[in-house]
Amino acid sequence: MSITTTDEIIKVLIKKDRLFLDLHQRFGLIDYQSNANLFEEIVRTIVGQMLTIKVAEVITARIHHLTAFEPTKLATCSSTDLRNCGISNAKVNAIQTFSQDYLEGKYDFSRLEALSDEEVIHYLRQIKGVGRWTAEMIALFSLGRSNIFSYDDVALKLGLLKAYPHYKTMNKPRFEQLRKKFSPYCSYASLYFYACRDAK
Repeated sequence: MSITTTDEIIKVLIKKDRLFLDLHQRFGLIDYQSNANLFEEIVRTIVGQMLTIKVAEVITARIHHLTAFEPTKLATCSSTDLRNCGISNAKVNAIQTFSQDYLEGKYDFSRLEALSDEEVIHYLRQIKGVGRWTAEMIALFSLGRSNIFSYDDVALKLGLLKAYPHYKTMNKPRFEQLRKKFSPYCSYASLYFYACRDAK
């Protein structure tokens, strides 16, 4: 899956907020490519919860070396071996439960394309260890949904505060105003705010 900003989309965002004229000049047309394997993407997202990107990459590399992210290997792998990769007991339990449920056919990800964003988030939250933020990150980065704007995402809020320095805080009402403004292209807007947060 991918989420690719086009000339048409950036023109719409610029009409909604002239800030995107500057963001486009700074960052160009942002493109994000994800792994096509949704099962693996979900496991990686669970692993990365509350971790820095660097730490998450180290741990996921260890898990990949141990299991190649194959559902059967993850479900049957020793819990101790998974913990030794650097993840908590709770994450080990969540990953192994998800792997077993996946093998038993509990989840049919082919259904997701026909669902609304909220329906997708609700469906993903049935997975052990997946809360709203995790579901929103999967919807944005793994499924390429076009209108995701996560209030629970600290990185997004930091990017918004850098882009709008006159805002001292990013409270819920203000955030929802921005969500409404950028809809139906909130995901593309999010990519620019992530870039803004990371820019020096």
